[in-house]
Amino acid sequence: MRWSDAATIPVLRDQPGLPDAWWRSLPLSMVLSALGPERLAEIVTELALAHWPAAAVGDVLPALYVLDPDEADEPCTAIALDRAGSWHGLLSLTGHDLRDQPFVQPRPLLHTLFSAVFARLSPVSGGPRAAASGDRRDGAEAGG
Repeated sequence: MRWSDAATIPVLRDQPGLPDAWWRSLPLSMVLSALGPERLAEIVTELALAHWPAAAVGDVLPALYVLDPDEADEPCTAIALDRAGSWHGLLSLTGHDLRDQPFVQPRPLLHTLFSAVFARLSPVSGGPRAAASGDRRDGAEAGG
């Protein structure tokens, strides 16, 4: 959010169920619990394309650098990877760059990438930590 005055951006400001300045005051786990990974990915996609088109995809969401590309395995990602040449090359592209790439659809691509990260981090959607703790809880309930 450091690239703009987030309070002036309606997609951030007008989120029902979240307090004012939620992007500064809430931990990501609470935001993901309130919005879900898909909705948060929609918001960040909109910000990346409409408000931060000169920011590299990897700068918008640095967690993409440690994401396994197979977790964002969609046709739009495969096309973009082919055009960019590598995962790092894809993450170094900006919203402007993505719009200029033949056959690349920036909005579905960014949504796919951001959704993959947020789903992995989400305590609600069954990211690895949530699944592991859920497995232990199920086993504890069944045994006790």
